[in-house]
Amino acid sequence: MFQVITVSASAERGHFLRHLVHATGQLLLLRELETPLDELGAHKALALHHPDVMVVDLTGGEEGALAAYLLKRGAPSTPVVGIGGSEEVRASVGQIGVAAFTSDRPEPAELLSAVGVALHHSCGVLEEKLLSFLPAKAGSGCTTVVANTAAALARLGRKVLVIEADLRSGVLPFLLDLPVRHSLQSLLSDSSGIDAFRVNNCVTQAHEVDWLLSSRAIDAPLPCWYDYFRLLEVVRPRYDFILVDLPELVNVATVEFVRRSRRVYAVCTPELLSMRLCKQRLAELEHWSVPTERTQLVVNRWHADDLAPAEVERTIGRQVAQVVPNSYPAARAASTEGRPVDPETRLGQSFTEFASRIAGVEYKVAAAGLGDRLRAVFSRS
Repeated sequence: MFQVITVSASAERGHFLRHLVHATGQLLLLRELETPLDELGAHKALALHHPDVMVVDLTGGEEGALAAYLLKRGAPSTPVVGIGGSEEVRASVGQIGVAAFTSDRPEPAELLSAVGVALHHSCGVLEEKLLSFLPAKAGSGCTTVVANTAAALARLGRKVLVIEADLRSGVLPFLLDLPVRHSLQSLLSDSSGIDAFRVNNCVTQAHEVDWLLSSRAIDAPLPCWYDYFRLLEVVRPRYDFILVDLPELVNVATVEFVRRSRRVYAVCTPELLSMRLCKQRLAELEHWSVPTERTQLVVNRWHADDLAPAEVERTIGRQVAQVVPNSYPAARAASTEGRPVDPETRLGQSFTEFASRIAGVEYKVAAAGLGDRLRAVFSRS
C-alpha cells in the first residue's frame, strides 16, 4: 500500500478523509493532521513518518494552501494531492509542485487516480534502463526478440531482468524451457508487500538473465498500474536493463511500462498485414501519451527479397532500430534445445548488434559464413 499523511480543514472533513483513504484499498493512513498547521507541526509529522504521498484538504482556502506549502518544504520530493479548493488556491499550490487534484468529496477511485497522477509527476519519470517490446500482431516473434536481446545484453556483461507482462499468452517458459515455480502473478497478488526478498523468490535465473515469468493462469486477477509501479520501484536499482515483453494491446496496467520506457519497440514482420497492424499499435501508444520520438521498429524475419528497411520506415512512419534476419534453422535449433540463439550465427549476430547499440557498445557484425548463406537460401524454399 501507499502510505499517506492527510491534512483536513475540520474534524468533520478529517472523518471523511479517513474513510475515503481506507475505502481505496491501496492507501495506508500514517497520520492525520488538521489546519491550521504550523511549521513545527509539519516538521514533527515528517520527522516521525515518511509517506509516499500527502493528501491536503484545500476546501479551507488559504490555510490548506499554507499546509501544502509547509509539507512540500519539509519533504520536497513527496507528492501532494489537493482535495477540492478554488481555482485560485489550486493555482497557488500548483506553483510549489502540487499537480494532482480531486473534487471536494471524491469517490475512492477518483482519489486513487489523483494519487497516480501525483506519483508519476513526482517520481514516475522516464527510466533510461527500461525498454518495452510490443508485438504488432500475434506471431510477430516479439518474445523471441526480447529473449535473445536480453541474452545478448547479458553476454555484454549487463545485469538484465525480463518481465513477461503478456500474462495470458506468454511463451517464454516454453521458448527457453524454463520452470515457473513462483510466477509474476503471485508477486503482483500482494504488490504492497513487494520487496527484494519476494522478487528474488519469484525470479527464474537462466542464461545469465533474471526472468519474471507468467503462469498464464486464467483465474489470476489482472494487475493495475500501481502493481507495476511498485514492482519497478523495487527492481530498477538492481538492474542495468529491464526488458518488458508486452501483450498486443496496451491496457490500464501495462501503460505503466510504456509511459516510463526510454524506448518502446514495436516488433513487426515485413508482411503487409503486420505493418498495417503495427501502425495501429503505434497510434494506440500515442493515445496513451507515449511520445512518437520514443517509439521505434524492430523488423523481424526479414529477407533480402522483402521490402527494404527504408521502405518499411516510410510505410509505417517510424525509424527502424534493428532488422532481424529470417533464419529459421537457427531459431528452430535454439527453441528445440530451450536456449537463446547461437551468437555465432547470422541471427545471433543481429541480436548482439542490437544489444550493443542499446548498451552503447561498439560492435561490427561479422560477415555471414557460407553455411549461414546456404541455410538462408534453403529456408526460403
